Amino acid sequence: MFKILFIGSSKIVEEHIKVALELKFKLFSLNSTRLNSKNELFINKKYKFEKKFNNWKSAVDYSANKKNIVFFIASRIEDTENILKYCSKFKNKIFVEKPITYKNKIITFNKNIFVGYNRLFFNSLKKINKTYINKFYCNVVISYTIFDEVKMNISHLLSILLYLFGDLKILRKIKNDNNINIILRDKKKNLIFFNILNTSTDSYSINIISKKINYVFKPLEILNIYNQIKRNYFSGNIEFAPNLNWNGIIPLSKLFEERLNIPTTLTNDANAAALGERIYGAAKGVDDFVMITLGTGLGSGFVANGELIYGHDGFAGELGHTTVEKNGRLCGCGRNGCLETYVSATGIVRTAKEFLDKSSNSSLADLDVVTSKSISDAANAGDKLALEIFDFTAEKLGFSLANIVAVSSPKLIVLFGGLAQSGDLIINPTKNYLEEYVLSIYKNKIEIVSSKLDASDAAILGASALAWEQ
Repeated sequence: MFKILFIGSSKIVEEHIKVALELKFKLFSLNSTRLNSKNELFINKKYKFEKKFNNWKSAVDYSANKKNIVFFIASRIEDTENILKYCSKFKNKIFVEKPITYKNKIITFNKNIFVGYNRLFFNSLKKINKTYINKFYCNVVISYTIFDEVKMNISHLLSILLYLFGDLKILRKIKNDNNINIILRDKKKNLIFFNILNTSTDSYSINIISKKINYVFKPLEILNIYNQIKRNYFSGNIEFAPNLNWNGIIPLSKLFEERLNIPTTLTNDANAAALGERIYGAAKGVDDFVMITLGTGLGSGFVANGELIYGHDGFAGELGHTTVEKNGRLCGCGRNGCLETYVSATGIVRTAKEFLDKSSNSSLADLDVVTSKSISDAANAGDKLALEIFDFTAEKLGFSLANIVAVSSPKLIVLFGGLAQSGDLIINPTKNYLEEYVLSIYKNKIEIVSSKLDASDAAILGASALAWEQ
């Protein structure tokens, strides 16, 4: 019959004591790693132990190499590694609460050491065990929040992943401010998106996305099962791409699924950027905001009450194709006067050409090719005409945003894309015009900021955010 020597007096220890007594094991001793531990005194009074020692090392030395005494380590995580090193010198069997190391790489001691991961025995995990998971291809999205006091919980996530999917290969690591995003793949080509969010307050979660059903562990002890929500918003087809030379309806999601054999969700860059911005960027923790992408065209994503707005057909939020000038500039969509013909990288170039036709008193007149960047450079150098071009562009945007504010009442408006990189040249006058045109009840309530997403990673972060959202 085994006798158990407990090292540590954490709250979990008493739960293990109850299990030990139910299995008819004997309680040999319990020693805290902290002096004058109240928990140690409480547990020693509540349960009957065979022996008492002045400290845990004395208890271990007394029990060394006695085969019928098992060392049970349930100490603070910062103490576990040193205690384990000391105990592993002897032949006693050792059961240790995770993790077995705190700051260093995992150390292999001997075959007598057993590491406890209680979540592997939960019924919730058994429902989607390894055999079942591997019947289909799926994506896995993991959210993990780092707090110094609970860093050990990442080992629970890793143990579950290894249990379900076996060996994993790292495909890519992305660092963005305080966040780390890791993309992994198992031998069945399941993709795992591991999002480590240093500043988030969300709890740990695992979202397994199959073709028909989502399996969500949040918290890790509880399994929630959802039927797959409407995908691809909603057809998975590209049906309207005015700035691309694509004709007809293109079933892009279907093409990806047939080629890769994994579920595929489709949305535009602005919607993906909005999701990415909410999780990783300037709109982190904001439930009501508008994402504006100022590139070749003007895209937008609307988030209200924490949810991205798609509308009944998936086409909601096309701010770029609202009319700001009757009988105005011809748009790629076939209509006239759309906002993106004025407020975009191509739109500001069109404005510059119109202004230069009226006045050549500008450094821009000396250029063979005028671009949005050259306009920005000229404005930063104090070029009067370039500043007027930005003012004209900002007024169109500020006027449109004032109307949007009256409809959706966002807390934040985020600008992203090439034109948004002009910074204060576009942001400051846009703020001024927004305040001029907006209804009085909204004045001085809406903030306009530049995106905090790195342009090179924005698409990947947005796509991972979309998968997580699903």
